[in-house]
Amino acid sequence: MPVLLNGSTQYLLETTELSNTDVMSVSLWAYRETTSNQACFSVSPSGSHSGQTGIWCSSDNPATVYVFRRPTNASVSAAAAVYSSGLSNNTWTHILGVWNADTLRQVYVNGVAGTSDSTAARYDEALVNMDVGRLGDHTPNYYWDGSVAELAVWPGEVFGQDEADALYRGSPLLVKPDKIEIYLPLQRSGIDFIGPRTISDVASPTYTGEHVLAPLGWPINVTRDAAVGGVTNPHNPFGHPLIGAFGGPV
Repeated sequence: MPVLLNGSTQYLLETTELSNTDVMSVSLWAYRETTSNQACFSVSPSGSHSGQTGIWCSSDNPATVYVFRRPTNASVSAAAAVYSSGLSNNTWTHILGVWNADTLRQVYVNGVAGTSDSTAARYDEALVNMDVGRLGDHTPNYYWDGSVAELAVWPGEVFGQDEADALYRGSPLLVKPDKIEIYLPLQRSGIDFIGPRTISDVASPTYTGEHVLAPLGWPINVTRDAAVGGVTNPHNPFGHPLIGAFGGPV
C-alpha cells in the first residue's frame, strides 16, 4: 500500500542511524503529482548541519532524477548520478540509488542505468536521520507531493545492473534479503518488517489502496486487470501500484 504525502508537511522519519550510509543501495517506487523540486528519500545529520545523501527530482516534467551525496553547503547536484527525463508526473517509477563511499554514485530508473558520478564528497559527521518524502536538515525541504511504495535499504551493499533489473521486476525481499536493514511495504501506518526500526508518521500522511498479489504474476496489464484492485484513488485507477507475484508495483 503506498503512502500518500501532501508536498508540504508530511513525511516518514527514522531517527536511528543506519549501519552504513557511506556505502548503501536504496530501492523505491515513486509517484509524483506536481512539477517542482522534490525529494523522495534522504539521510542527514542530526542538528543544524547542512549535508545529505538522497534521491531528488528536478522541477521538470519529465524530471531529472539525482542520486546525490551533498557535503555541507554544496548543491544537491554537485556530486550526483543523473538520469535525465526519468520521472514523469502521475506515473509509477522505480528508482534504485547506489552510493559507494565518497567517490561513486549511480542511479537506475525502471532498470536502466543513468550517468554515474565520481566527484569526491566526504562527510565529517554521521548521517543519522532518514526521511521518506523530503530532504531532511535543509531549507527548503523539497517535500514529496505524491506517493512512495516498497522502500528498501541495503547498507553496505553496492548494487549494479543485475539487482536493478531484479528490483524493477520483483520484490526487494528477493534481492539479498539477509542484508536488508529496513523494508517498508507501506501496507499500514508505522510498520517495518526487517530491522530494529521505528518509523514515525509526521503530520499524518495517508495510506491508500490495496497491496494486491496479481494472479498472473509480473508483469501485469493494468487495463486488462482492472478488477484486481477495485479501489479508486487519484494515483492509479485501481487504487494502488499493482503488486505482481514478485511483489513490485507495476
